[in-house]
Amino acid sequence: MEQGKPTYIKVTIKNIGNADITNAFYVYGYYNQNQNPDEYIEIYGLKAGYATTFTWLNSFLNEGLNSLHIKVDTPNNVPEKDETNNEKTFAINVKPAKPPDLAVSDIAWDKTAAIYDNLDVTFTITISNLGGNIMPSNWRYKIIIDSDPKQTYTYWGTVIIGYATYEHTYTLSVGSHTIKVVVDCENIVKEENELNNEKTITITVMRKPIDLKVIDILWEPNRPLYPKENVRVKALIKNVGEGQSNRFYIKWYRCKNNGGVIE
Repeated sequence: MEQGKPTYIKVTIKNIGNADITNAFYVYGYYNQNQNPDEYIEIYGLKAGYATTFTWLNSFLNEGLNSLHIKVDTPNNVPEKDETNNEKTFAINVKPAKPPDLAVSDIAWDKTAAIYDNLDVTFTITISNLGGNIMPSNWRYKIIIDSDPKQTYTYWGTVIIGYATYEHTYTLSVGSHTIKVVVDCENIVKEENELNNEKTITITVMRKPIDLKVIDILWEPNRPLYPKENVRVKALIKNVGEGQSNRFYIKWYRCKNNGGVIE
């Protein structure tokens, strides 16, 4: 057993007499000579020669040597041939608590969708405790974007048994970005391993796609034209993409009657 870790204590009670027990009776457990029972269970009868096993979950024993005293059939609801073997004491040695070991296990995002500029990106950060369960609750972790102090964000952590996940959303510009997570960034937690507190990933943000389309061509006057008549021509162009285009040029072509092109 290790201090602070949940421990399952398995207890077996056997009817070694020749008669079935038809009455219900209790089994009590006392840790470290406590006057009041810390654990109990009611058993609804037990056949002759049969045993029953149950489990108590304990996580509050102190470091060092502890005792568990078990009493069966208290008070005496079951008439027995021998009433002197209803109690027994067991020694339980609890090892010192293993120090915690915080590690950044994963930095995840939705890799199935393209990431465009000025859109929110949600990162799911998984922080694991690879060591013992006894740890302070006032530690913090920070997220650093592109090694920029102006894009460094610090958050409070929680007591972790196993692992915990935290979600954070940021808006990134076009280009390649590094996302670095540093757990226990102020060294509040005394850890078994201080070398696995960081993780960095790289993510690429693309510009939203631009799609320029000629919707229509209009002219004035809007009637059949005469040879060599001056004509004002207008083009209706629409950006049917998601991104915003920069300045661009439009090139016009005059077509011959035979289908050829005159620039």
